[in-house]
Amino acid sequence: LQDKMQFITRFHYWAADSVTYGPSTEWGEHEVDYVLFLQLPPGIETSGSLLQPNPEEVGDYKWVTIDELQAMLKSGNNKNLLWSPWFVGILERGGFEWWKDLSGALSGKYTNDQITFFDPPPEHVADYNLPSHNRWTGVWKWNPGKNEPGSASSKTKDETMSTSS
Repeated sequence: LQDKMQFITRFHYWAADSVTYGPSTEWGEHEVDYVLFLQLPPGIETSGSLLQPNPEEVGDYKWVTIDELQAMLKSGNNKNLLWSPWFVGILERGGFEWWKDLSGALSGKYTNDQITFFDPPPEHVADYNLPSHNRWTGVWKWNPGKNEPGSASSKTKDETMSTSS
């Protein structure tokens, strides 16, 4: 099925895991997430062992429609549902639109080389996150040939997001 996946875009975000571990948590994320779409061919069984997520990363999963997922997200009072901030952020920034136009998404209609940044929702900000923290906090640019590992100048703060290697 890997050859049927369609790359859509990338998102850069950060979040503290303060919902799970409290406002002083040491745990969090600062990453670039790739969005890939795939439509299962007819006849593929969606129960059983099709997906085998890492139990340390995924608590549970369920096959749902767009309407079902939107209703689940809106039921924010349901303490049994805990959503990753990157998942909600991606859905709010195009995910639902791409899903509704699945044939367009799979044909590359929404594919781009941009990296869209977003801050976490307030519940994913820890005590140590300062108002000055932003997309550049903790992001360093590697300059091959110039900044070799171990040199005094091996890390420099970068104010631009490069989309090429």
